[in-house]
Amino acid sequence: MEFKTHISVKNLSVFYGKEPALKNITVDIPDKKITAIIGPSGCGKTTLLKSFNRLVDSIDGIKVSGEVLVDGENIFDPEVEATHIRKKMGLLSQRPYPLPMSIYDNVAYGPRIHGMKDKKKLGEMVEHYLKESSLWSEVKDRLHTPASKLSIGQQQRLCLARGLAVEPEIILGDEPTSALDPKSSQRIEARFLELKKEYTIVVVTHILRQAKRLADYVIFLYLGELIEHGPAERIFENPKEEMTKEYIKGTIS
Repeated sequence: MEFKTHISVKNLSVFYGKEPALKNITVDIPDKKITAIIGPSGCGKTTLLKSFNRLVDSIDGIKVSGEVLVDGENIFDPEVEATHIRKKMGLLSQRPYPLPMSIYDNVAYGPRIHGMKDKKKLGEMVEHYLKESSLWSEVKDRLHTPASKLSIGQQQRLCLARGLAVEPEIILGDEPTSALDPKSSQRIEARFLELKKEYTIVVVTHILRQAKRLADYVIFLYLGELIEHGPAERIFENPKEEMTKEYIKGTIS
């Protein structure tokens, strides 16, 4: 599988105090593909994902060594500002966290912070990103009602629209469908499959069926170690490592 690299992880280790969460991870994330990070609970999946936008910075007692290169820039370089990196990334958490304001203002929030004041352009952006997240038709007549009134599935799609509105290059999803009903999950998955034409997408999932449906590339972690990575078809149909085979069969969890 030939691909252009978007995120390059080199010898990344992350410690919470003295406990290693990630041990010497080296892997390349392909551009404009969906990469799934799989593995049992507590194996470092979310820590790896949050290393990509330096959200690990906010955790007390964290120690990071190694490099994460985004577009060739080491994001852990002391000269690099976290806000500069996070503008390149949209993050969907396990549960949606809409801002305590209207649907419209949630999507307009990022562009406004970055200096957008033109009301006409803001309105066009809000419509565009709500359409991108498959929410426009459901909310176009109530844009100025509180986002908290939406269903949880709609809130997650609103958070996707809010993330896209800052025009990132990368979408990070930390088990983004785990709190959703099956129909809402299908909608998020369908959007990801469309959005990968324009964005690099990295998703943490504990659901192997979901990884098989979505992923072009797979990273398998176990107890903080990178066991295997590669094209999804090969990982799921012909893994090289015995531990990968056992995990995919369901004999280790």
